[in-house]
Amino acid sequence: MTDAINTLSLIAPLLGVVAVIIAAYLMTKWLANRQSVRPVGQRIRVIERVPLTRDTYLALVRVKGKTYLLSVGPGHVEQIGELDSGKLTSGERMQGGEDFESLLSQRVRRLKSQPAETRARSGSRR
Repeated sequence: MTDAINTLSLIAPLLGVVAVIIAAYLMTKWLANRQSVRPVGQRIRVIERVPLTRDTYLALVRVKGKTYLLSVGPGHVEQIGELDSGKLTSGERMQGGEDFESLLSQRVRRLKSQPAETRARSGSRR
């Protein structure tokens, strides 16, 4: 009988700690869902964002039925081009036979292999 009481006296605090951890998890999850109100624009929609470096990325944005490819960095947004929304598919092949994803990854690897000074100079030539 005393063994059962000793075991119970060890298990009860452990169950209490587990219950507190579960309650804290559920509370933070509930608060996060409650706080994450995303503004939804009626005319502008970001379709996809692809990070290039720590603080730059490419974005596909649809505005009034037209799709634009934008380059976004700290302090600037630049339109790279306008895409035909009807032909926008995943993994679409370009004229050279390579898809956009492989061309982009090659360019990013090339940029990452350059020293920071060279990247800064090449970015300011626009």
